[in-house]
Amino acid sequence: MSIRIESFLRKADGNFVPVRSWKGPVGDTDYLEGALELNVNGTPLITTAMWDYIDQLWAYILNSLEELTSSKSAHTYFPDQPIKLEMKRIAPDLLHVSVSSRSGKFDNSTRVQEGDFARDLIDAGEGFFSRMRELDPAGGSQYEVEIEKILALRSAYSNRGC
Repeated sequence: MSIRIESFLRKADGNFVPVRSWKGPVGDTDYLEGALELNVNGTPLITTAMWDYIDQLWAYILNSLEELTSSKSAHTYFPDQPIKLEMKRIAPDLLHVSVSSRSGKFDNSTRVQEGDFARDLIDAGEGFFSRMRELDPAGGSQYEVEIEKILALRSAYSNRGC
C-alpha cells in the first residue's frame, strides 16, 4: 500500500512550493492559499488543481478523521470550493475514500487500509502545522491548537488498534 501526501503553499505567481521548502514570509495567514496532493496506490485523490486555503483544509480533514473514530463515515467540503472529501468504513480497517465536485470535474476514489491512511494523514498534518509554526511565529498559537488536536487524534487511533 502506497500513500503519498505533500502540502504546498501557493506563490503570488500561482506556482506551488512544497511547504517544507518554503522560504520567506507566508503572506496573508487568514487566507493561506495552497494545495494538497494525496495519492493512494497511484490514485490521485487530491491534486494541486484543487488548491484552496490549505491550513483550513488540513483542519477540516483532521476533523473528519476525528469524526470517523466514532462513526462509519465522515465527510467535509473544501473551505472555498464545492469539493467534497468523504471517507466510509466498508469493512473493519478498510475505507472507501472519495473526492468529488458537484460539477463532475473531480471524481476520484479508492479503497485504503484505515489505520495506514489515518496514521499517514495525522503525520502529514502534524508536519504541515509544525512547519507553519516555524514560518509564521506570530500565528504559532493557532497552529499549536491544531497540533494538540493531532496528538489527541493519534492517541484515539492508537487506542482503536489502527
